[in-house]
Amino acid sequence: MTCVNESQKLYYLKASLQGDAKLLEAVDDSFESLITELKTRFENKRLLTETHINAILEIEKLTSESARDIRSMTNILNKNFRALKLLGFERNNLSDLLLLNIFLKKINRETRKQFEQSIDSNQIPELDIYDVFRKKKPNY
Repeated sequence: MTCVNESQKLYYLKASLQGDAKLLEAVDDSFESLITELKTRFENKRLLTETHINAILEIEKLTSESARDIRSMTNILNKNFRALKLLGFERNNLSDLLLLNIFLKKINRETRKQFEQSIDSNQIPELDIYDVFRKKKPNY
């Protein structure tokens, strides 16, 4: 395994920058200071958060019950949820409930009916969406 030193990291980072980011100068010409400058200039937590939430809300409603479509939808949900977690948002009962509700509105009526029949009527299921379906419907 090859270790990359700080000057190599800086070189690769500078080589990958484009547009306005390429013109940015670091205070002491170190990798860490350039990363800090990039975050200060370009990181917009509100916009990033909005982008991930919109990606979840804009998932198209499924018209079929194919395992591939459900996996694709759960992958989008999980990817954006992980990104929100990296932005500092923690998963809790309320977020689980909201995401599960979004998920259930996106699946077709028959699949939702089967899901509802598979849980206790008073139970609020945990969010691990794909596992819920995999346990209840082995072909998923």
